[in-house]
Amino acid sequence: LFWLFSAILLVVLPHATRLPLLVTALFLIFVSWRYLIAVYGWPPISRILRLFLAAFAVMVVYLGHGHILGRDAGVSLLVAMLGVKFLEMYNQRDMYISIVIAYFLIVTHFLYSQSLITAAYMLAVLWIITASLVDLNRHHHQGNKLVPQNLRIAAVLLVQALPIAVLLFAVFPRLGSPLWGLPDDA
Repeated sequence: LFWLFSAILLVVLPHATRLPLLVTALFLIFVSWRYLIAVYGWPPISRILRLFLAAFAVMVVYLGHGHILGRDAGVSLLVAMLGVKFLEMYNQRDMYISIVIAYFLIVTHFLYSQSLITAAYMLAVLWIITASLVDLNRHHHQGNKLVPQNLRIAAVLLVQALPIAVLLFAVFPRLGSPLWGLPDDA
């Protein structure tokens, strides 16, 4: 879980300045709670409590934004639900879902900034998330958790994906204005 904890925290970190304080605090509480469950071997959280926490997270997002629709509230809701999903993560399927949500959260950063610094940071986070995915698969199938090998395999996978990304960038048409140029309440 170390890779996944690291990746999740790194992907949410830049959003922390844009999220309402209660959403950020709730996310950190959920991730810390899950970490303590993993470290101390506490029993899993009941389904009823998880449903209550998910509803509470939606309420916190609503209180922070006044609505749950729009760019800012949508990102806050995604972060809060990632915290809930992380809290209920007990099998490999849940870990995969958390990784996919983390990949999606990388894209949401570009709704706010498209600078080179943001792109470089997100590329590094993408590498770490991919390494956590490699670690999850290697641990499950081979029982091997070597950090340098996971990072190397993740780097190779990202380099192999680069030609496809360039091709898709060249082939897909671009709109006159970006979709995220819409007002916050659109």
